Amino acid sequence: MLQLNNIVLKYSYKTVLAGVNLLFEDGKIYSLLGENGAGKSTLAGIICGDRPADSGSIFVNSQKRKFNSPKDAILNGIMCVHQRPLLCDDISIKENFLLGSKKLDEAKAAELLSMFLPERKLSALVRELSLGERFFVSLIGILLKNPSFLILDEPSALLDEKGIESLFNYLHSKTKEGLTVLLITHFIKEALNESDYLILLKNGVVEQVAQADSITEEEIVKVLYKGIDAEDFNHSEEYKTFITQPGVKSIKTRSIPEFIKYETELSVRVTAEGKRCGIIPSERTFTGSNPNLTVFQICTALKTGMKQKELNAFCGELLQKADINIKPEEKAANLSGGMLQRIILERELAENPDVMVLCEPFQGLDFLACKNLYLKLQAFVNSGKEIVILEADK
Repeated sequence: MLQLNNIVLKYSYKTVLAGVNLLFEDGKIYSLLGENGAGKSTLAGIICGDRPADSGSIFVNSQKRKFNSPKDAILNGIMCVHQRPLLCDDISIKENFLLGSKKLDEAKAAELLSMFLPERKLSALVRELSLGERFFVSLIGILLKNPSFLILDEPSALLDEKGIESLFNYLHSKTKEGLTVLLITHFIKEALNESDYLILLKNGVVEQVAQADSITEEEIVKVLYKGIDAEDFNHSEEYKTFITQPGVKSIKTRSIPEFIKYETELSVRVTAEGKRCGIIPSERTFTGSNPNLTVFQICTALKTGMKQKELNAFCGELLQKADINIKPEEKAANLSGGMLQRIILERELAENPDVMVLCEPFQGLDFLACKNLYLKLQAFVNSGKEIVILEADK
C-alpha cells in the first residue's frame, strides 16, 4: 500500500502540486487524468524518485520513506515506464535488459517477450523496433525487476488495439496477485473501462477520486475542462476527416530511425523547392528543445536578428498563443510534454512556413489541447499551405 500525505511542489512562479493526498490500495488500477500542465507527470516523478517534493510524506506499507533517486523507489518496488522509453538503440533487446542489472532471468525475459512481442527475439536490435515494440521492451525490463507498484505514462498513445488489449489483459491478471498500477492517460473512455479508480487532477489539486463505475465521461470532462461538452469533440473521427482533405498528407513510419529519416528528407526537399519548412520533430526534448535551456531560449531560438526588448515581447506573445503559464527564465525541463509541444508549434508557425512537418502531433495532448490544435492546423491548411503528418504505424 502506498500513501501520499500533503505532497507539495512549487516553482518560483506557481504551485505545481498543492497538498496532494492519495491512498493507493494493493491490487488496483488507478488512472490519473488531467489537462497538460496539471501536474500528472510531476506527481509520478515524485512517486518514482525522479524528483523530490518540497514537502509532504510518502509511506510504503505504513512505513515512511524518502526517495532521493529512482533507485530508492525501485528498492521499495516502485517503478515507471516513461512516455518515451529510454532504451539503447545500438544493442539488442537482451543487452538492454542487462543494463543496470547484475543478472538476467533469461527464461522469464523470453516468456514475457513471447507474450507481448511474439515475432521478436532477444537478439533483435532495439533500433529495428516500432514505438509500440519499444514500449513493451521497456515494460518487460521493468517487470523483470518484479515491481509491486507500476507507473505507466501514456502507454496507449504508442500501441495499436491488439497491443492495448494485450497490455490490459496482463495488468488485470497481475493486479489479482497484488500489483498496483498508476496509469497516466488522456484517454477517458479507456480509464473508465480499465481502471478501478480515477484520480482527477487540475492545477496541482486532486479535485476528485472516484470509482470507475460511479462517474461518467461527461462528469469527468466537466471537472477537468470546464465549459467543454464531451460530445462536442471526437478525436478519432476528427483525425480521419482531417488527414483526407487536400493539403494534408499522412505518412506511416515504424521506427525512430524512420521518423528521423523522413523528417530530414522532407525538410531538405521543401527547402530545395524554395519553400519555408516548419517541423515538430519526433524527439521534442533534445532536438526541438533541450531541458537545460530556458523557456525564453526555446521560444526565441530562431530569432537571431532581434534586440532584447523585441525578444522579450516575442517570447511573451508566443507563450500567450501557446496558452502556457510559465516564466521565460524557467528551465524547459519544467514543461510537460504537451506544453513543450505547443511551444514548438507556435515557434515554428511564427516563421510563416509554407509546409509543416508534424511528427505524432497529437501524442500527449489533452482533450482541449487536441481540439485547439485541430483549429490551428485547419486554419493553416485553409490559407493554402501544406501539412505532412508522420504517424507511428502501430
